[in-house]
Amino acid sequence: MCKGLTERFTSLHPSPSIFLMTTGNRIGRGPSSNSIDQEKVDSLKRTGQKAFQAGNFQSALESFTQALAEKKDDIGLLDNRCATYGKLKQYSLARNDARAMVKLAPTDERGYLRLGQVLIRDGSPEKARAIYEYALQKLPEDNRSREALNQLLKKVQDHLAGGNRRDPFTVLPLELAEWTLRSLSFKERVNYIHQSKVTLTHANIHNIVPAATPKVLDMLSRCPRLEHLELHAQHDNPAEFYAKIRNFKRLKTLVCQVKISHACVGGILSGLPLLEKAKFNDIWETRQDSTETWPEHLPNLKSLTIGSSYRHPNNHLVPFMHTSVIPRLGSTTQPTYPNLEELEIAWNPPSSASFKFITLQPGETLPPIRRLTLLGAQIQPNFYATLPESIESLRCYAGSVEHWAPGLQLMMDESPKKFPNLEDLIFESVPWINKNNLYLFLWDSQAPIKALHINYCHNINAEDFITIFIDDSAHVNTRIRKITNLGIAGMAGIDDARVKHICTKLLDLKILELSETRITGCTIRMLADAKNDDSSMAKLTGVIIKRCDDVDNDAIEYGREKGLLILT
Repeated sequence: MCKGLTERFTSLHPSPSIFLMTTGNRIGRGPSSNSIDQEKVDSLKRTGQKAFQAGNFQSALESFTQALAEKKDDIGLLDNRCATYGKLKQYSLARNDARAMVKLAPTDERGYLRLGQVLIRDGSPEKARAIYEYALQKLPEDNRSREALNQLLKKVQDHLAGGNRRDPFTVLPLELAEWTLRSLSFKERVNYIHQSKVTLTHANIHNIVPAATPKVLDMLSRCPRLEHLELHAQHDNPAEFYAKIRNFKRLKTLVCQVKISHACVGGILSGLPLLEKAKFNDIWETRQDSTETWPEHLPNLKSLTIGSSYRHPNNHLVPFMHTSVIPRLGSTTQPTYPNLEELEIAWNPPSSASFKFITLQPGETLPPIRRLTLLGAQIQPNFYATLPESIESLRCYAGSVEHWAPGLQLMMDESPKKFPNLEDLIFESVPWINKNNLYLFLWDSQAPIKALHINYCHNINAEDFITIFIDDSAHVNTRIRKITNLGIAGMAGIDDARVKHICTKLLDLKILELSETRITGCTIRMLADAKNDDSSMAKLTGVIIKRCDDVDNDAIEYGREKGLLILT
């Protein structure tokens, strides 16, 4: 409560920099000049003032204390040191110096002003009111500071009379606060941020004219605790825009939805060492040497998203970059991204070769990634072997494999890795998913998969999937039986009989995607009945059947009446 009062009084108090220019010669008390090294005192005072103005308050405190050891009753020095104690939030020591000023010079307004300021900052507005009242009794009628003291007294009285009045944004629910801010004009929002004592930690910039973007960034850069910044606003000066982003040194999360070059992404990451999550959704091609701008070490980065819709101007089959989109992702010694847990590289729309993922050199390993998402990645034949054992979620959309071994379309792995934490395995429109490569992920990995999608992967059909991965008890990973979410949209050969067979084997199944398959209404009725009887079939919660032309509306209505969630 008193912190807000303190900041509202700032305009009425002489600023610390003005205090520091006082000389202390307005009263004649203290040791005689012949016992004081005045030159040393003046030198220490100047040193302290320079340190104070530079923000080096501890050094300033040492200089003022040494000067007071030479001339202990100097009002100016006491004022200087009191201001410094205040900056260091050592309010008890600041009060001692302010009281000493009042005792030494009862008719000098500086002691009262300083003592009142310290008491307010220390959370004692009642005591500050008493000091201001006492000062008005002691100071002569012609004292130039009486008007300021009267204003300060009135401010304190108004504050104390207000009882429990608080900044409404400190007590409003988040939804109401957001709704209220939306009703304000941009200028009113800026004024609110200046006046409210709520600490701003998150900022989302959108729907402003490009010319205003740099000014808004300047204002936000002065928020000392801003940790989350989301940028949707356009700009008309890229160099200035990107430079200002690097001013937010305390950022932990940055989401950038505006166009940005690959080189600038690297520059921003280098300039924000505390960043934990970075998301750039619209990068565009630059020179091949742009990777040199990327940092050598990002110890705090945990999540990184790189997105683009860029296409090569002459050939859409040419990957985005011949070098890695994420430079130095692999490492042999000190990793660039030692704590990277989530990586997403997304091209919209994904193609067979939107970008090259990464080619690890001998001895290199990836960071301990837990969630990897690739849209349109051109990968290498050793992709499976290079995945970290920490992987928990792998999502691939479209893409291709570069340089298959002659006559083979098989992932290379001399000693198949185990992925003990892999629960989400999502493949959609991935041409390199065939029965041999899926074998690695489902059998050799021994992964406890809970969600498996093989949607629109046309190099594997229903017969292969059921015969090899469900019915072959000699090879099957028994953990596959625990799948709760299965997607086989667009898989050739999926019909009513095969859906029934799958549901009798995967008894934990809850969600099933069957879009663009040859099922009929019989499947919907069967799944709805199984949900409500004692049959040895999976009790599904929901089924997705988009563009299944042989499913009639009566079956859909029947399934919904039985409590089956159906998305069409």
